[in-house]
Amino acid sequence: MLSYLQILFATGTLTISVLSFCSPAYAARAIDQTEIDTAESLTDADKAVQSRFHGHIGGEINYAAGIRNDEPQRGRPVPLVFVMYDEWIYGRFTGGVEAGVWLWQTQDHMQKAGVSAQSHIGSPILSGMAVRKASSDGVLNFQWRTTTNYALLTYQRDIGNASNGDSATLALSHNLIFRQLLSGHDVLLVPRIDLEWQSARLVDYYYGVRPSEVAPDRPAYIGRSTFNGGLKLTGFLRINRTWAAFVGMHAAVYGAGITDSPLVKRTSTTREYIGAVWFF
Repeated sequence: MLSYLQILFATGTLTISVLSFCSPAYAARAIDQTEIDTAESLTDADKAVQSRFHGHIGGEINYAAGIRNDEPQRGRPVPLVFVMYDEWIYGRFTGGVEAGVWLWQTQDHMQKAGVSAQSHIGSPILSGMAVRKASSDGVLNFQWRTTTNYALLTYQRDIGNASNGDSATLALSHNLIFRQLLSGHDVLLVPRIDLEWQSARLVDYYYGVRPSEVAPDRPAYIGRSTFNGGLKLTGFLRINRTWAAFVGMHAAVYGAGITDSPLVKRTSTTREYIGAVWFF
């Protein structure tokens, strides 16, 4: 049996989406909370003895190419810290900070609706252009899951007076469970599809070129609303009762509102990552 909240060894990920549900410029972590939630949903054996405080601490290193002209391909470490109290209130640090509450949920915690606030870290810096601030967002969240399926719908609005834009994301995943596949350890594979809409204000703020920023190789550009789509495969392997590791890769494809910008050099990006998590 899988033990309380523990599984995670991501063995392979193919994604076409903005995994942290923010502007692609700030997509930091590769592994996503919904994937960890999916792993948690299989660990029902120890739910009765689970502490009111629970969560995980870990990190990943992801190697990714940026979508902008001046973003090199590079590896960077990302912390993964998550704490939940009584299945209602939670906090998260994954290169940005988020705090939230589930305002409604079913008794088995499989369907939830709530709100959160998050602040991203880091701003793109382009030569000869004004700095675009990282956003602070208010988020509406709804999730539905079973032991084999997961759906997450989010609506996100900038409340920090950066872009004043908004976005919405739908993520759907399915679990494939392989019992005792690797040296007696269970393996979980999670195919996932993501679709994200970004408003014109959001796209224009991060990918637009203002008249004062025009250069010979950088014409003026007004961003417009766009859709980004995604396809992902993540694998998990439980190592022991409290530790798990993960590895994978994903790709992201962006809509024309972003890719038509003179600041953008590619229509898609890829990312590989590896990490570990300790559960408590």
